[in-house]
Amino acid sequence: MPGVWKYDHARIVAVCDLDSRRMEDAKTLVNGYYAKKTGKAYDGVIGYLDYKELLRSKDVDAVLISTPDHWHALPAIAAVEAGKDVYLQKPTSLTIAEGRALSNAVHRTGRIFQIGSQQRSSFQWRLAAELVRNGRSAS
Repeated sequence: MPGVWKYDHARIVAVCDLDSRRMEDAKTLVNGYYAKKTGKAYDGVIGYLDYKELLRSKDVDAVLISTPDHWHALPAIAAVEAGKDVYLQKPTSLTIAEGRALSNAVHRTGRIFQIGSQQRSSFQWRLAAELVRNGRSAS
């Protein structure tokens, strides 16, 4: 979320988590950020326990999906079908069929879709991959 809230043209208006405690913690985090930024009390973030309910909100233009790996494709497909743009953490899917269904949904709906893979280009990951490719062992 800090990667989103640092831009003035974006505003986090909702958070969602199946765990009510995590959802409340996320609301507190985001409301606290906007309160600190504006210097006045802020309570503008809505919390959802079901992503399908969040996707019905007309106030949500785009979603950032950061769930366990096995749960990426289905909410992303539902999001683009609900008219939302999507930023999805990697991996996109766990199977070719899931990936194909997601790709088809994005193309069919014309929504903006981006996969977050920045960590893979960080120095330490590139170095680790280079070492492994060159036969370097952990010992």
